[in-house]
Amino acid sequence: MSISCSQLKETLPNLITEVRGSLSASFKIVSPADNTTSSSIVFIHQEKYLETALKSSASILVTSSSLANQIGETSKTILISPNVYLAMAKTLEVFFPEYSTKKGYIHPTAIVSSAAQVSSEAHIGPYCVIGDNVQVESGACLDSHVTVDANSKIGTNTHIFPNVYIGPRTQIGSSCEIKANTVVGGEGFGFAHDEKGQHHRIPQKGRVVIENNVSIGSMCAIDRATLENGETRIGEGTKIDNHIQIAHNVKIGKHCVFAGGTVIAGSTTIGNYCVVGGHSSIAGHITICDKVHLGGRSGVTGHIDKPGAYTGLPLQPLRDHLKTEAYLKQLPQFTKKVQKLLKKLGLEETL
Repeated sequence: MSISCSQLKETLPNLITEVRGSLSASFKIVSPADNTTSSSIVFIHQEKYLETALKSSASILVTSSSLANQIGETSKTILISPNVYLAMAKTLEVFFPEYSTKKGYIHPTAIVSSAAQVSSEAHIGPYCVIGDNVQVESGACLDSHVTVDANSKIGTNTHIFPNVYIGPRTQIGSSCEIKANTVVGGEGFGFAHDEKGQHHRIPQKGRVVIENNVSIGSMCAIDRATLENGETRIGEGTKIDNHIQIAHNVKIGKHCVFAGGTVIAGSTTIGNYCVVGGHSSIAGHITICDKVHLGGRSGVTGHIDKPGAYTGLPLQPLRDHLKTEAYLKQLPQFTKKVQKLLKKLGLEETL
């Protein structure tokens, strides 16, 4: 498919604000600056890629106004964007959709309860299992081997990838995506202990609520709440990477981002617009306020009530952590100096 600059500008008017060159120039592929063809469009959001892009065979470049002003005479068409990275994301999303499914299709191998309500505009793939009283709304797509347990709901235009398990009573909003081999609404980890030290399972009777526009990666586990009126909730627009554990009764706000390998223990509340670096661990029964950024491998063991950047274990504000790291690197030299000082004072035996 060939896409013209005029089509792109018309489709993304807030992201393509100016065209320098031919509006009829067209492209068929979005390429990196160092691997192009004459049918490529290249998005340049950093100056270090500009020279490579200008020397490339690509016919169209998208960049910021400040970088565009560094370009001299060129035969390429230059598109100006106030947010180049977002313009690239939307171009790929709109013009190069990754998935193509048949609406109003239920594969013959799928098992759908007679008590389920499946929209005539939904797609149910091979070997799916849809339980009693499940609702699957218009435009939803369930790929192969998806299981949706009883009394759950899949919202409009939500895409569930292969081998996903959706536990009972789970509510998933519109325009979400859940990648392969993830469990949403599985049983939480809860046990009561008797006087002999034996462990007795506490049945998990709550639910998970996933709000609209949430993205959940592969191999994640999001546990349902313990009690019937409780819930584990993921806020609107939140993005969750692969291999993430979210325990029962956790509540996560809107538009958060969690990098891979993060673990969140039960009954913790995380505010809106938080960013959590990979392999971080967050203890249970604590509260993290809005707009907190955690560096990778952070360990959170207590409440955070002030927005800002934190990292490390024990957790510190980012600036304090960087100072601590700098001092730790000097520790061997510092130790030698202390030993020399103690020896000079005749106190080396006390070290």
